[in-house]
Amino acid sequence: MKIKDLIFGKKIAPDSSGAKHYAESVQNWLPVSDIRDGVIITKDGRFVKLLEVLPVNFYLKSAMEQQNIIYYFSSYLKIAPDHLQFLAVKIGRASCRERV
Repeated sequence: MKIKDLIFGKKIAPDSSGAKHYAESVQNWLPVSDIRDGVIITKDGRFVKLLEVLPVNFYLKSAMEQQNIIYYFSSYLKIAPDHLQFLAVKIGRASCRERV
């Protein structure tokens, strides 16, 4: 058996939208119909936008920079959709001992 058959399945079968997918592949159960301009369109018609936010050390910023961060974040929250969701990915502690 070829590795391609193990990953994608054996036959290409059209789905209800007419798009061809490999049988028993991830495409069959993944609820994504398309990705356009960085927006994910789900099979049930919802639109999802993923944003990556880089952390800053708030306490190392000057008082003016801290005020600006709070002001601009609160300004964004005023215009953000009501059903906005935040997903925080927690990363475990890092150790520098292996690198030193």
